Amino acid sequence: LVEDKPKEYPDFGEDVKLSEDTEFPVERNIKESVHNKLKKHQLEKEERELERKKLLLVPESNNAAPAQDLDKQHQGPTKKRIRNRSKENSINGVPLQPSPSDVEWSAVGGADVYRASAPAGYDEFAPEFAKQEPGVGEKGQPVVLYGREKQLGEEILKTEAFNLVASDKIVYTREVPDTRDPRCKAVVYDSQLPTASVVIIFTNEAWSPLIRTIYSVLNRSPPEFIHEIILVDDFSDKKHLGVKLERFITK
Repeated sequence: LVEDKPKEYPDFGEDVKLSEDTEFPVERNIKESVHNKLKKHQLEKEERELERKKLLLVPESNNAAPAQDLDKQHQGPTKKRIRNRSKENSINGVPLQPSPSDVEWSAVGGADVYRASAPAGYDEFAPEFAKQEPGVGEKGQPVVLYGREKQLGEEILKTEAFNLVASDKIVYTREVPDTRDPRCKAVVYDSQLPTASVVIIFTNEAWSPLIRTIYSVLNRSPPEFIHEIILVDDFSDKKHLGVKLERFITK
């Protein structure tokens, strides 16, 4: 049988008994020195936590504020200061000039719409009209694109299922051929008919085909039979819809 001999030095995980005259026993090797320093650090940490809890639970007086910012003292690395950058007011990406005191504001569709006079010479719908070319697409004629426009139209065609570049070139009031059967043209209707409400439902519809549809209803329907046109936006999130579309209709 082998007798268990007392260990000359404590193991790394064993508790160390303090001597009477020193806080820690005399360090006799590197292993014991590391052990003592870790033990001392742990005791100091427990004391700091205990002192902090006392300061939080027992203030100096009922109304007195803490003598120091404990959270700031004990928090981790200092957070970076976030700078507040001023953002200019704009509608659909168009900057707005400072408005006078007599400007009228109205909440439309959850957004504040600027209803005062726009800056001199500015028209937010001018870029859309600038893309149009009179005579292009008239009477159902094809729109021929070249160069960069042709390449861009083909790229959009892959995602939108139609050529948006060609559509933007066609004016809103373009003429279309009458493709009805001759027998349909010969039908005679009563002159006294009830009015109708035209409902157009769309979701993220492109600008030019949507506006052209509205013009088609107005220009090709007897005005006495059109009671109203109702546009139903089915949760679109494109910028050119929403309040911009409302401003175009009211214009």
